[in-house]
Amino acid sequence: MVREGRSLSRRDADAPGVRTPYLPPEPLPDEDWLADDPLLRRLLAERLPARSWAALEPRLARLGRAAPREVDPLARLADASPPVLAGEGIAFHPAYARLQALARRHRVFTDAWHGGTRLSSLALGYLYSQAECGYFCPACMTDGAAVVLARRPGFEDVVARLVRDEPEGALEGAMFLTETTGGSDVGTTSTTAAPRGDGWALTGDKWFCSNANAGAILTLARMPGGEPGTRGLGLFLLEQPNPGLRFVRLKDKLGVRSMATGEGELRGAPARLVAGAGEGFKAMAEMVNLSRLYNAVASVAIARRALREGQKNGAWRVAFGRRLQDHPLYARAVAALAVDVKGALLVTLDAAHAHDRGDHALVRALTPPAKAVTARLAVRAASEACEMLGGNGYVQPWVTERLLRDAQVLPIWEGTTNVQALDFLRACRREGAVETLVRAATGLRDAWRAWAEQARAMDEASSLRLMTQAFHLRAATLLRDHDLLAAEAYALRHVARDEEAFERLAAREGAALAGWPSIGPREL
Repeated sequence: MVREGRSLSRRDADAPGVRTPYLPPEPLPDEDWLADDPLLRRLLAERLPARSWAALEPRLARLGRAAPREVDPLARLADASPPVLAGEGIAFHPAYARLQALARRHRVFTDAWHGGTRLSSLALGYLYSQAECGYFCPACMTDGAAVVLARRPGFEDVVARLVRDEPEGALEGAMFLTETTGGSDVGTTSTTAAPRGDGWALTGDKWFCSNANAGAILTLARMPGGEPGTRGLGLFLLEQPNPGLRFVRLKDKLGVRSMATGEGELRGAPARLVAGAGEGFKAMAEMVNLSRLYNAVASVAIARRALREGQKNGAWRVAFGRRLQDHPLYARAVAALAVDVKGALLVTLDAAHAHDRGDHALVRALTPPAKAVTARLAVRAASEACEMLGGNGYVQPWVTERLLRDAQVLPIWEGTTNVQALDFLRACRREGAVETLVRAATGLRDAWRAWAEQARAMDEASSLRLMTQAFHLRAATLLRDHDLLAAEAYALRHVARDEEAFERLAAREGAALAGWPSIGPREL
């Protein structure tokens, strides 16, 4: 018998005489998140130099096993016990410090600083954030702060501590941008900066301060006599502890609850100038653009975890006399999600690889669609996974309800979907993004030409539609080089938008598209 209040585990499944109709809520003992993702392995082996791949592969393999065994249990604890204000500081569950330490030791966000690449670092982050999305946000901001500060003299000591691959002596990074007037409209920033001795003092209120306990915070403030809008903003480094920074409260968030987000008051807070008027916003944008790529990685990671839960449940659960994977409607839903996750992974890591190659035009063209489309995929995938698991998918300790809560921040953070569409419109009008994407295409030429004809006349009303189409065309093109069956399915769904043809393909090739795992209960 399973005692009331105790979750069903794989141990129960192996116990003689125990009937286990439901998929256990915890990862199964033999789960390996790198081994079950051959597309990730193929992509990295193809894109990385042989020596780099040889160095990365064993570390990826370790994290592929550690994420379900070590990171996931800690993530559950940290999510259930979010941080609280305690006197002048913020108190965390001990699991959160262990999540931080694991992220650094596996170089989840520091690999590019220690001989790796942006691609290798984000691949590590993709595995980690399938288990813990909450700390992946501070990881992103820490890396981003290091990128901004490393490009300017005088901050070498801070950068060295931000990118340490051990937790001892390390600094966390953050960016405090949002005020009550809005998040994306930073030109309305009212926080002011005033000279004080050899430094500066900042006064104002910040409405969303994610990673509130960070020791190195980048924030914007209006320079003395600065112009209206973003041109009058300077970028500053706030270091904690800071006598002029106080948190009024911590946000009670829907998801990513392990990480502290606060409302901050700056009252003459000592700060160091990073970039002055005319350059402050541009410097901040360097961090924001990297954060959008991290956002896409987190989105694909949540979608991948949601898919895995649906795959396992399909192989495990029996209803109406047969396993769910043998029911055409369930099989079709998993196949469609599997194809979408593959396409999203390729586009996201393609942008990371373009970053490593110095192809800034392609990074600029891909980042808004990658951020926007993967974020909405994460929400849809998490919701579908909840439905696939039925009632269990909506409750703890099954992970799907947390995936859905964590996913919902992704279309919001670092600019909503509409903000990404407007940014894509700017990139197309001013920076040649249409021609960049067409030149980069290695297939589907007719579809790309038809898209480009419309995109050259893009306006605000059509920007979201055309941005989304660009993402799907890029995904379908990349899939042709890695998985022809998935490429065909993806193109039917998102380029031709022929659901009937996809249904026929799924009926013939559903098992290959869905990727069912070889698991099942001991007794049925």
